[in-house]
This record gives sequence, C-alpha cells and structure tokens, in this order.
Amino acid sequence: MYANIKASNIRRDLEEKMTVVGYCRLSRDEDKENYASIEEQKRIIQDYTNSCNWTVLDFYIDDNVSGYTFNRHEFTKMMERVKGGKVDVVIAKDLSRIGRNNGRVLVLIDEFKNMQKNLILVSEMGGTYDVLNDRDDTIGITTWFNERYVKDCSRKTRDHMYSKQKSGRLIMGNYYGYEKVFKDDIPMLYIIEELKPAIETIFKLYVENGYGFQKISAILNTKYNYPTPSVYYRMKHLEKGRVYKHKVQENWTKDMVSSILKNEIYTGTLITHKQRTVTIRGKALKLPKEEDYRAKIVVVATGGKSLEKSGSNGSGYDLLSSLGHTIIKPRASLVEIKVKDNIAELEGISLDDVTLKIGKTSFSGPVVFTRAGLSGPELAAGSAHGCRRRGG
Repeated sequence: MYANIKASNIRRDLEEKMTVVGYCRLSRDEDKENYASIEEQKRIIQDYTNSCNWTVLDFYIDDNVSGYTFNRHEFTKMMERVKGGKVDVVIAKDLSRIGRNNGRVLVLIDEFKNMQKNLILVSEMGGTYDVLNDRDDTIGITTWFNERYVKDCSRKTRDHMYSKQKSGRLIMGNYYGYEKVFKDDIPMLYIIEELKPAIETIFKLYVENGYGFQKISAILNTKYNYPTPSVYYRMKHLEKGRVYKHKVQENWTKDMVSSILKNEIYTGTLITHKQRTVTIRGKALKLPKEEDYRAKIVVVATGGKSLEKSGSNGSGYDLLSSLGHTIIKPRASLVEIKVKDNIAELEGISLDDVTLKIGKTSFSGPVVFTRAGLSGPELAAGSAHGCRRRGG
C-alpha cells in the first residue's frame, strides 16, 4: 500500500514538472476542405490537456503555411525548445498538422523517441496517438496518405494554372510598373501611371545614352526619386494595413535595372510558363524557350506626333524600333476641314441636315457651328475619308 502511494506521488510530481505545448497549423487550401480552424485545433488540444490535468504553457501557430515544408517559423522555434530540453510534450490535433512530408514526419517521430520527448496527436488512428507509449505499425500508411493529399492538390493546381496560361490568362506575380486588375473575373494588366516615368527613364538611359546597368542605378539614386520595387510594394502593403515580410532595398541596384531591361513585358510581350517546380516547395527549374507561352498579338499605346505639348511626340515609336520591333508607318486618322468664310458669328447654331461632299463621296447629318469651324459626327467621318484620300 505504501509503495503504491509513493509511486503515484512520484508520477504526479513528474507530470507537474512537465512542460507541455500545443502546435497548430493551417493552410488556406486545406481550409476549403473543411479542416479544423486554428481556434478549433486549440480547443481540441485544450480539452485533451484538461482531461489529463495538464497545463499548456504555450501554443505555436503557423497560419496559412503548407505542411509539406518543415521550414516553418513557429514549428522551427518549437523544435529548438524541444531539442534544448525546454519542452517535454508537444500536442497537436493530428499528424497532418505536424507535416505532410512522409519521410520527414517519420524521421521526426524517431527524433522524439530518441530524445525521450513525447508527441501526442489527439485525433489520430481512431483515437489518441502517443509516440512514446503506443505501437506505430501503421503510422507509415497515415503519413503516406497525408503526403498524397498535398501532392494531389499541387498537381491539380499546376494543371489549372497551365490551362489558364495557355488561354492567355494572367498567372503572375508583381511586375514593377504594372498592376493586375480584375474585370469580370478576368485579370488585366494596366500601367501604374505614377511609376511610368521610372520605367521610361531606365529605358531612355539605356537606349539613348548607352549607359550600363551600374551607371543607370547610380543615376537613379542621385538624380531621381523613384521608389525601388520593394519600397513601392511595402508602401502599398502599409496603405492596405498589411505587413510586408520581404527584405526592402532602399537604393537602386544594377540587378534591379537589369531585371527591368531584360524582361520582355516592358516591351509589350507577356511570357508565361517560363519555369516550374519538380517537387512541392522545391527549386524552380527554367524551361526551354520553346515551352514559353507568348502573346500572339500585343497592342502598345504609345501616342502619336500630333500634339507634343501633351507628351504625345512619337518617342514611343523610336523606343520600340530600337528594341527590334517592326513599326508600320503611322498616318493621321483625321484631317482638318477648313471653311473659307468667316463663320465666328454663327457659333452655337446647329443644323439638323447638312451635306458634306468630298470628291464624289457625300456625308449628311447634323452640324454645329463652333468658333473654329464645324463639328458633328458626319464631319468626323468626312475628315477620316479625306485623310484616306490623301494617303495619310
């Protein structure tokens, strides 16, 4: 009787000294498949520890992180504490929350056993799975199924992306100077007007002045105040109340300049399907150029030469020509129709049916007298006709 009381006291003392933590993870793709939310996972863990009269010291949570990679911030921090002897028991909802990489999960289970630290999965194998105390003859099957799930999701996502790319849909990240805007659920690419001068300056310094990447970056840093790509993206994140997690480079570098000048999207060609990953979260492999998806027709709005004061001076043609594009000789679409008589006194008067004759062609319709001349839809049609007669 005394021996039993002593043993129970020792067990209670050991349990009171145990450091117990909970681990939760959620991927947004999995959330669509009705996986338990972070709060639900915490509740399941808390209910289990309450039934054991244990106290959860802390929760480590990786939200919106894939289980295939083990490079997770909170998971890494937790495992450092386990290996450092500061955590005795890790509790999670099930094995898929720990990870979906079959080999890595099995190695992790062995590591817990070798360290004599416990990993408890509350909803696994039809009940609760305790790494130190339960048999695990079939655990490899569970980890295999967990990995097959994420690989199947990856394959379906990749096939869906390739299908969109082939049809010309935009599957891309951020390009400095462009923004992706959805119209009727179709993504369209638009120029960001406030960044347009930066792109134009870079190309001008390269094409017209013949400067190299290093020289251009130095000029951008000393003579201009254009934000670097990361500075601009951080600013936009902050405007939306979001945290920008990437490294921010305040100054322009030759690599930034090179990236812009070498990317065909800045000369009107969008190329997709340039690379792919062989394994989930693996290194991207560059694909041969013959597998690129290229736009068959690209329309570039450069402005003409009609009104230089508005910035429409035809320089866009010169830039595209220097980049190797074929330019069809531009011609005017409208010509001025002059009136010999002084009609200033008729300004504001409109006539419902006026016939304009150019050569053998007549145009009839409403006309309005303006201070400078005549205006109306049929006059515009006659103007275009006159332009074609003159050969532009």
